[in-house]
Amino acid sequence: MASFYKTAATVCLVALSALESEAQQSTKYKFTVVDVDEDAYLSTNLARNGKLPVHISEVTKDESLVTDLTAKVAPEAQQAAENCAALITTELKNNFHHSFEYEPASKASPDYRQILQDALDVGLKEFKCTEVVTPEEPEVPVSLQDGTGASETPEGTSTKDAVLFCQLKPAAVKNSAPFDEEYFNGLIERTTELKDMTEDDLKNSVGNGPAATASTIIIAGLVAILTAVSA
Repeated sequence: MASFYKTAATVCLVALSALESEAQQSTKYKFTVVDVDEDAYLSTNLARNGKLPVHISEVTKDESLVTDLTAKVAPEAQQAAENCAALITTELKNNFHHSFEYEPASKASPDYRQILQDALDVGLKEFKCTEVVTPEEPEVPVSLQDGTGASETPEGTSTKDAVLFCQLKPAAVKNSAPFDEEYFNGLIERTTELKDMTEDDLKNSVGNGPAATASTIIIAGLVAILTAVSA
């Protein structure tokens, strides 16, 4: 039986706030928290294990983590900022965050599968040819040294309407991979997109294959995006 991570995921919409002063003549922003629905967790599990011969642990929702993450994203004393990137604190950067376009007035749920597919596509495009290195010589790209799969100021963040934050328990360990090379190879060879998967695709593709465990290798930098998606 696959082990379970307790996880929380919160969508934070950027909402306009009042001007701090008329003299500034500028718009300030704050995060407004919107809870994700069950499809966000199914989408996350599909990103982790859908149509793969080797699986890593599944994720499930934990209310205490939701409360904790919500407090980090939108604290009572939250300060308005010039743009979305400025709202993502150093503490939040330790969690997976992926910005996307979203209409706050819309009653439609965000397309979590597409959000996670976009995050996967960006990460896999960069790392398909990345050399496997040992823990003694981790070659983590500068753009991933914050451990989130994004640079300090992610390109386009300030123009996006929302950010998806995810938090793991136990927390991911920076520069260490919770999966092995066999799992990684299955992931980069997977051609089916998340939008085309169903819950049945969470079953092992080859019999009842083993669950991938932590190994003694690091896929350089890849842990940043995959740990993020596994959040």
